[in-house]
This record gives sequence, C-alpha cells and structure tokens, in this order.
Amino acid sequence: MERKASFSQSRGLGFFLALPVAVCAVAAILLYRKTGVTEFSPALYPSALWSAWAAAALSLISLFVNWKPVKYLSYLLALYSFIQYLSSQATYIVNVFVSIDGTTFSSGMIATSVMYLLTIALGLTAAITAHWQPWKKGGNGK
Repeated sequence: MERKASFSQSRGLGFFLALPVAVCAVAAILLYRKTGVTEFSPALYPSALWSAWAAAALSLISLFVNWKPVKYLSYLLALYSFIQYLSSQATYIVNVFVSIDGTTFSSGMIATSVMYLLTIALGLTAAITAHWQPWKKGGNGK
C-alpha cells in the first residue's frame, strides 16, 4: 500500500489528467464518425480521425513515460484534429451563419465540438501541470 501511495505522490497533476484526455478524444472520434457526414460535408476527413487517435494514444503513453513533450504533442495533435474537424464542417458552419434555409447547429456537432474542446483544454492543462504537485509542500515537490 505504501508503494502505491508513493507512486501517486511522485506524479504530477498532469499524470491524472492523461486518462480523461484520452477518453474525451475517443468520444470526439466516435461522435465525429456518427454525426460528421451531413448534406454539407459528404465525407469524413481522415486526418481529423488519425490525429485524434494519435492524441489519445500519446495521452495513454504519457501514463507510462513521464516526459513532458509527449503530453504537449498529444495536445498539439488534438488541436490539429479539431482544426481538421472544423474545416470538414466549414460548409455546414457557413450555411448556419448565413441561415438561408433555417439550418441550425445540430446537437451532434455541438457535442463533437465540446468533446474536442475538452480534449484540447485537458491536454494543455495536463502538459502544463505535468510536474506540479499541489498536494506536496511548496506545490512542486521541493
């Protein structure tokens, strides 16, 4: 039991955020696969899918390899995936803003965007706080 406590005490806050990053990335992928094809965007962007899978994989790898650049790379891949997702939905977004036919944002698109944004925010937070330990005196383990 002491070994388990010392392991969790030796990790930073970013370690505990790595799993939620991967879960949100997979949720974004599944939502995009389910709701990404519309009358305005007839195909899924493969780059949005592979970069989100890579972000989730790197986030899980960062659980075993405590190296800060892996967390930043996971964040950057999630950001790239979100940009690719938005560019795949560009015609749909423009149609909503022009609102010629009264189209509004679907709940699927909003949910997918929220999952991507959560992945990005948690990924950046995990990378920044990779070595921060607020439960120790001084906050950084010193």
